[in-house]
Amino acid sequence: MFAVVISEKGGAERREVFEGTEVSVGRVRGNDLVLSKGNVSKRHARLTQKDGRFVVVDQNSTNGTYVNRQRIVQATIVREGDRIYIGDFVLRIEEAGGAQSNSEEGASNRSEGETVEHTSWQGPSPDELKAPQLPPAPRLPAPLSRAPKRTEGSESDVPRISRTEASLSKDVLPVDAVRLLVDRVTEKVERRTLERDIADNVARKIERVLLEELGRMREEKALSAQLTEEHLLVAARAELVGLGPLEALIRNPHATQLTANGTKSVSIVQGNRLSYSSLPFSSADSLERVLARLCRMSEASHDGRETFMSGRLQGGVLWKAIRQRAAPDGIVLTLRRRTSVECSLEDLVREGTVSRAIATFLTHCTTVRANILVLGSRAWSVARVLTALSDAAADRQLLILDEYFQLASSAATAIRLDLATAALDQQRLVDFAASLPETNLVVERLEGRTLAAVMEAIVRGTSGVLGGVHCSNVEQGLTRLSTGYAAATPGVSVDTARQNLVSSFDLVLEVGAYSDGRDRVRRVVEPVCSPSGITQLQEIFAFVAERTAAGGSVEGTFLASGTEPKLMDELRSRGVHVDAALFHRASPA
Repeated sequence: MFAVVISEKGGAERREVFEGTEVSVGRVRGNDLVLSKGNVSKRHARLTQKDGRFVVVDQNSTNGTYVNRQRIVQATIVREGDRIYIGDFVLRIEEAGGAQSNSEEGASNRSEGETVEHTSWQGPSPDELKAPQLPPAPRLPAPLSRAPKRTEGSESDVPRISRTEASLSKDVLPVDAVRLLVDRVTEKVERRTLERDIADNVARKIERVLLEELGRMREEKALSAQLTEEHLLVAARAELVGLGPLEALIRNPHATQLTANGTKSVSIVQGNRLSYSSLPFSSADSLERVLARLCRMSEASHDGRETFMSGRLQGGVLWKAIRQRAAPDGIVLTLRRRTSVECSLEDLVREGTVSRAIATFLTHCTTVRANILVLGSRAWSVARVLTALSDAAADRQLLILDEYFQLASSAATAIRLDLATAALDQQRLVDFAASLPETNLVVERLEGRTLAAVMEAIVRGTSGVLGGVHCSNVEQGLTRLSTGYAAATPGVSVDTARQNLVSSFDLVLEVGAYSDGRDRVRRVVEPVCSPSGITQLQEIFAFVAERTAAGGSVEGTFLASGTEPKLMDELRSRGVHVDAALFHRASPA
């Protein structure tokens, strides 16, 4: 038996005693402890008692569970005196017997008529709640029509660690401990149960079996010295009923990409840093189960025979998988989170990515709906510059074709179409964009059929196109685009494709990072095609690095080439006044 003391914001304390080893906490009936407030999830958290220890587990609640003002993301041990914050409530766990005797002793020591003041509820402060909220893990969808098959020679045929072998091992590896615990649970639970939707009662049954088998492994000394019991429990539970190590991406708002290389490794990208999870998938069976769940969650086909698979989850997570003979070392599975991008030309000036003169010129170019290419080797850098140009054209309708980034995420005038999952082909998407009046078309990546469709639209008179290209410099970018355009357009040679590209785009921006990691627009180039068909790149602005400061920062100047761009004729004809001094070589831009 143990007691839970509940304090409600603006209310008095109450104390409830529970028998057994587990208490479910939530907003609706059916929970052992019902907390009827809107900021409490239907199935919010679970309290368990095992061997004299209390553990609290958040059940993917919307608002999270906190222990001593710290949000928990895994099973967490709580002791008497620790505070558990759930919505407008704070909970404390006490031993039922000891708490009762203390209460009676306190009552006998109070004088008659003395009132008891209850400490007011103090939840996490607003500043403490500013930490990124973890999205709830998606519920597991409908059952598979067919269980995944094991292929001969796969990792699932590798002999598993038996209980005797585990107990004799002096140093069990962490991944072996997870595999052993998962295997023991799957022996007690039917395979079909794990391949369908996991109902709450089934999840509780699996949890009980998990705790029982964990206790047996402890008795047999089959636990890894490098892995706490709490981490072992969380890892095994994720493989049995969740997404295994992939939850590191789903639940971590700072992670942008995750790749599982069979059972060998799981890599995670946060910002520009690559790291590896200490626990990959423990077995090929677990990876197959997770892949099947991903298919159900995104309504993708899965009958055990596909080689290439893909889908999109709620929250903008795109996943792709390669399996069977194309992946001889096991399933290769990658997840990528769509990242929202907010940026303006003013932001780029403040960061030193462009000069004030370049920002002014680009603003005028968007006013007359110039076609602009943005090239760079870092996808994030290209996305920010595209978004800044889109922000400068915010007085018009934006039609954005993006896949990995949510460009101009704060733009109220944006119509957004997903290139990855759109039912229409790229040609019809671009035709739709061209049919809208005064619309700027923003394309995250100009390549393949999308490039061919955009080029055809420009030939028909579409203007205001802002396109991204991933490459190191302008020359490489134009070569790559020319080759891709010619390959996607029958009857067009590479030379003809290059001439069409040069005549279709008014400006090319080359953005790149220097040794200090900061982005600069290294060149602003005007592509020119002579009457004889010779293409040239006329430089308008360039960044000249001058020195590296003591702290490693690269210092330099944006300089004008002294050549006035031909685009000035278009600006003047539209009545746009541009100070010609912007392009004078003698004065820094």
